[in-house]
Amino acid sequence: MSPASNHVSDPYALWPEHLTSQIEKMIDLIETRIGPIARETTEAIGEEIPEYESGLLLAEVESIVRGNLGLLVKVLRERRMPIPDELTLVVDNVTKRAHQGHPVTALIRAYRIGHRVSWNAVVEMSQTLPDGNEVAVALARPSMDFIDSLLTSVAEVYLRTAGGRKVAEHDAELRELVESVLGGQEPLIRNESMASAARAVTGTNGFLVFRSQPAPGSNIANGALRRAIASIGQLGVARGRSSLAIPFAGGIVGFLELDELGPTDISHFLERAYPSIEKEAGFPQRIGVSLPCAGPHEAARGLSEAEEAVALTTDERPVVSLSSSSLFDHLLLRRDSILVHMSLNVLENLNESGRSSEAELRETILAFAAAGQNARVAADALHCHPNTVLYRLKRVHERTGLDPGDFTDLIDLVTAVRLAQANANQDGSVPSGHETNHPK
Repeated sequence: MSPASNHVSDPYALWPEHLTSQIEKMIDLIETRIGPIARETTEAIGEEIPEYESGLLLAEVESIVRGNLGLLVKVLRERRMPIPDELTLVVDNVTKRAHQGHPVTALIRAYRIGHRVSWNAVVEMSQTLPDGNEVAVALARPSMDFIDSLLTSVAEVYLRTAGGRKVAEHDAELRELVESVLGGQEPLIRNESMASAARAVTGTNGFLVFRSQPAPGSNIANGALRRAIASIGQLGVARGRSSLAIPFAGGIVGFLELDELGPTDISHFLERAYPSIEKEAGFPQRIGVSLPCAGPHEAARGLSEAEEAVALTTDERPVVSLSSSSLFDHLLLRRDSILVHMSLNVLENLNESGRSSEAELRETILAFAAAGQNARVAADALHCHPNTVLYRLKRVHERTGLDPGDFTDLIDLVTAVRLAQANANQDGSVPSGHETNHPK
């Protein structure tokens, strides 16, 4: 399948003619397996989502899964996507769950589990066919588009129902939870809905605080923050962990329950998931993640850390976690007027550097530091000859009195350059030189 196939509007357009009979047989096999797949899906939902532990609720879930699988078989046979009139089962289910106070993340996760289980069954069954792998690939796009149409319906219905009394009460409960936790208090749990949300901050491994802000210049449509909350919340959901978030001061504040793999792993997961988060939310964001918090008494500190992490985000790095960022970055955030003046004093003679421009010398300082004081490695990064790097470093030494070959002097030079850049960026001006990775 070519890369361009990702942009084909018709998910059936690339079905090879020579596979038609095998694809039809595959669809027949799915139909014969609707019952077992529905039961396996229901078991997985009951095991992985606390809100669905009730036996009575799971009986309803199995019925809904059967209906959705039947619809999948129908649209695959007719080579189309479902129409709104065929999604009444989804609409009724979401409306009911919303009024019961179930969070939208639990609903979305249930549908994603259904897709995961059914797709695993499809892949397994496809191996009974002569060209099983090709058949599975052919079915992948329409299967993904089908679940996307269901999830879109889930989100739209939930948002429409959000004005209902039950959902409004649930939102108020979430805000009460968040405000009590940020106040350092143990959350007061009055019902199962609150208990489910509170798991994010009462888990045995602790939690992370995240802060999300719209990127500068973003236009936020109605319901966009709710979509953002749901999309970020899927991070916790995807890992079998709880999440809790609310709109907060023009953005979002929330908590992600930690698991045994630790904060760095979760932060990397969030970084990789960011393109999907932005797409589902409908606007670019800046997301900061705190260091681990052991309990509600540390939540306020976590929020402060998350907000500092947001201050370090950029267009190229929209997600910043303190657990995976450098101490140097945070020292730069704490610059004061004396430090800035000292940095400018160190660099004031670089603009009298003869053949090398001030920008080139600053760039060379950072590249030399990032290369571990190896002129050849720095030259490769700067696309110049090692002798050019050595010449520029000599000019730096002559003009500033600081020797880049001396580790202590190099630290002062790097600090001065980075402070100058940070100060220029804060003032809205363009810093001299190009951004170069600094030593961690």
